[in-house]
Amino acid sequence: NDFELVKRLEEENGSRFTILFNYGQSDAIKLYENNIRNIIAPLLKEGNQLIVHGHTDILGSERANKTLSIQRAKEVKAIFDDQIRKNGKRINTKAIGYGEEIISSTFNNLLPEGRFYNRNVLIDIIPLKKKLEVK
Repeated sequence: NDFELVKRLEEENGSRFTILFNYGQSDAIKLYENNIRNIIAPLLKEGNQLIVHGHTDILGSERANKTLSIQRAKEVKAIFDDQIRKNGKRINTKAIGYGEEIISSTFNNLLPEGRFYNRNVLIDIIPLKKKLEVK
């Protein structure tokens, strides 16, 4: 009887959270800070990667929107970094600002509702794949 032992990777699902902003603002984070610190950050495990994606609608200049999206993402990342440090964990965090890029927009910018939902920060928790030991 021939057989082969193979190591496989155990996959864990990631999570995504969204924070919405008012037009031209980056301070909505104050409303969400408690949720970031007490609900989302405790979900993070050693080895996870946290990616914060900042977005805007298409109103305003492209350059201003890019700056605003980066500012939104960095503000959210700073709160996570502070809470992760307080929790004594080591998590790789990254902030990315996409501005008004159509390809990365969550919704269609043609309607006011779509523009409202595009003023966001998406928070992705990406788990590290774990190797299962075969005995």
